[in-house]
Amino acid sequence: MLPFLFIQAMRITELSLRRPITTIMIFMGMVLLGIISWIKLPQELFPSISYPEITVVTSYKNAAPEEIENLVTKQIEEAVGTVNNVKRIKSISREGLSLVIIDFNWNTNMDFAALAVREKIDLIKEKLPREAEEPIVMKYNPFDLPVMNLAVTGNVPPVELREIARKYIKDAIEKIDGVASATITGGDEKEILVEIDQGRLRASDISIVTIVNTLKKANIDYPAGTVKESVYEYLIRTMGKFKTLKDIEETPAAIELPPEEKTPEEKKKDVGKQRRLIYLKDIATIRETLKERTSISRYNGKDSVSLAIRKQSGANTTAVAHRIRQEIKKLLAEKIPKGINIQVTYDQSEFITDALTNLRNSAIQGGILAFFVLFLFLRNIRPAITIIISIPISLMATFFLMYCLKINVNIMSLGGLTLAVGMLVDNSIVVIENIFRRRREISDPIKACAEGTNEVFAPVMGSTLTTVSVFLPFAFVVGIAGQIFKQLSLTIVSALLLSVLVAIILVPVILSLKSQQKTPYLPSSFSERFTDRFTLWLRKLIPYRYLIILVVLGLFGISLYYLIHFHHKRFLPEFDQRQFIIKVELRPGTRLKETDKLVRVLENMLFQIPEVKEVTVNIGSSTEHKEEQATSVKALGSHQAQIMVNLYKKKEKKGIGRSTKDVIALLKEKKEADPRFKQAQLEFIAQETSLGRSVGGTAPVAIEVRGPQLSTIAEMSSFLKEELEKIPGLYGIKTSLTPPTPETKINVLKDKASFYGLSVSDIAITAQVALKGYTATKFKVKGEDKDIDITVRLRQQDRANVNNLKHLLIRSPMRMMVPLSEVAYIVTGTGPTEIQRIDQQRTVIVSANILHRAFDEVIADVKKAIDNLQSAFPESREYTIELAGEHEEMQESFKSLAFALALAILLVYMIMAAEFESLWQPFIIMFT
Repeated sequence: MLPFLFIQAMRITELSLRRPITTIMIFMGMVLLGIISWIKLPQELFPSISYPEITVVTSYKNAAPEEIENLVTKQIEEAVGTVNNVKRIKSISREGLSLVIIDFNWNTNMDFAALAVREKIDLIKEKLPREAEEPIVMKYNPFDLPVMNLAVTGNVPPVELREIARKYIKDAIEKIDGVASATITGGDEKEILVEIDQGRLRASDISIVTIVNTLKKANIDYPAGTVKESVYEYLIRTMGKFKTLKDIEETPAAIELPPEEKTPEEKKKDVGKQRRLIYLKDIATIRETLKERTSISRYNGKDSVSLAIRKQSGANTTAVAHRIRQEIKKLLAEKIPKGINIQVTYDQSEFITDALTNLRNSAIQGGILAFFVLFLFLRNIRPAITIIISIPISLMATFFLMYCLKINVNIMSLGGLTLAVGMLVDNSIVVIENIFRRRREISDPIKACAEGTNEVFAPVMGSTLTTVSVFLPFAFVVGIAGQIFKQLSLTIVSALLLSVLVAIILVPVILSLKSQQKTPYLPSSFSERFTDRFTLWLRKLIPYRYLIILVVLGLFGISLYYLIHFHHKRFLPEFDQRQFIIKVELRPGTRLKETDKLVRVLENMLFQIPEVKEVTVNIGSSTEHKEEQATSVKALGSHQAQIMVNLYKKKEKKGIGRSTKDVIALLKEKKEADPRFKQAQLEFIAQETSLGRSVGGTAPVAIEVRGPQLSTIAEMSSFLKEELEKIPGLYGIKTSLTPPTPETKINVLKDKASFYGLSVSDIAITAQVALKGYTATKFKVKGEDKDIDITVRLRQQDRANVNNLKHLLIRSPMRMMVPLSEVAYIVTGTGPTEIQRIDQQRTVIVSANILHRAFDEVIADVKKAIDNLQSAFPESREYTIELAGEHEEMQESFKSLAFALALAILLVYMIMAAEFESLWQPFIIMFT
């Protein structure tokens, strides 16, 4: 194989030397294609990954977690469990929402998998409750993160701030090319509240559900067809939309009829007196107010409105971010009122820009160093300039190959290019040095270039192929590691192969152009002195060759022992990104105001730390679109908060020396000393790598406890949590078994309800409208592209406490007003907040983060804790206890990476054996 390549290389080199202009034009064309490819290549933070996971989201409004589990989740789990290549099924059942997460084997075609899941769900749709919405099947992408987060602040009320964000900022940003959506969180929203007086409602003999239906039917514009006359054709429209609040007040709710005991003659006489309309204003108060707040956003202590901006698939992240920033400047200058500030709290393009800067700096530094080294040894300017030219040409040609291979510009491909920059010049330096040597022997520059290149083609090609053999097997690694490092390995392989073409084709042509010097080149005095001294030093060492070999073997053994026993292992490398997240969780059912009080205490702690630059707070969740709310797997409740903390970089502020982990440790100490945090769970997540945060949705340490009895699982997980708290280096230890939520259950007496002609559905709908409220329709604001919800519910005093529920009136089909206490009894207690299942078994996950300790050391102690658990609970044999999280991911990936390493070593040996025509000589190089 190599002799054949050698002959072809001689022909290619000689052909290029005979046609130098053609050769230069070819490489200029490659550079041009590389520039075009660079412009067209999508720039993203992470590689495009086909993650083998599908999520099925089913909304069943107002259903409790246990009802969701029994009526929805179990049905879907059983159906999708028969799909091919399913690895694991996980599920979360929470109030009003079922999430079934299906993990598939790697290399599964996810398009066909999603189609198969949809087919299975179609078969069981009839088994789901009628009130449940259509299940949504979604592909999972761990890297589908917002490209930018904005915080809008100003000295205006929250309702105006949200309206400014919606009217000016959101609409303008969503029109930008490449932006998919901009989601608003925080601020206040307006609503029109129809508060029903239960006493008047009872006196009027009207059902509260009837009022909802009346508003729906009254607030409508509808086409009625056309009328044709001799000249014109008229469009007929039925106009009924509400234009003012008075229109809502004047909406007829019912007709008051004469009593049934009167004779027909008496009814005719009293028709004008007894038969009258009952308007909505007679039984309700209609007013424009603010919706009950479900979320709070703050930026550096000031109330704010947050915008999370997502880009379209395939869009250039840096270009999109640049256009967003330009649009923000334009909005601040032209449209947004004075005093309103827009702060970018997160920008994904900054990481890409840093990676591009590192690549550029590496290329410049490599070129400059190679230039001076060659000039120092050869004392000739042309070879040194040739090296500087070869680097950008190789990079531009690599961009063209990346475009053909559909490799995006991301941190992995740029990391591959940065590694490759140092290797790009190696082949060219070898060729230049040999051509330079041949010029000392041959006066003809073209012949010297041809012979000098042909002589070193075999070693150049052999060394390049051995390097390629190291990286190429990574393209065949399965799992998340293979998906991540595939683009890195293919980028390095492409750059190295192109560097060979540059070295054997372009470099000889440049060195042969317009060379008027017919006398041989002479070596520099520095080069001769260096060579003489190195030769003398080598001759002195040869008599001690056996001793040197023993010393080297000893050092190799010590290094290998240290690598196996003392070198710490991690799934992904860590670095201080000067950013971390604090997750705060109180008891379920805690009101938003109480959560806010505790978060403000934590904010004050943060502002006292000099390293803290920015603090962004989000408490609760509020989204504008129902679809987004239904598919929001990580939506925060009123008892939960998330705080993102950005720290100053050391170059930005003098006098700061603490790392991110040191700041977290300080906060933990302050939190332990403050009694106000005893009832709260705080989780500190160091943003060591955005890649790890996206890939490993779990904590570094996660232990799954699965089994039939939830009470036993709770006891085992509590014991395990106590054991983990004894292990040094672990923090943020928690279980997924959330405390129960306080709830009031209305148990329907079906026999009594049937006596009045009522069903469970009638009672449930009436209770929902009366207590929680129901959005009957929307009010169109005149002159604005905005709708305001019209919500119907009872007055505050009619629904103030649980006892009032007994007096809630339900209208039966028999035209009777029945108190709730007649057809149901009320029980106050607690219920599960959410129910997790893995492989169709109830599961509790005990998780923890690691601080200032090696991962593998911590895992060894965790395994001992699991052994203690199994000893303390003899019944644990019937339960499954597995170590998951980053450990599970690392084990799977390391097995595949070990196979790739073994394959790389084998390929390197085969290439060198073919090059040397020897089976034992390659071992000399491989052992060194």
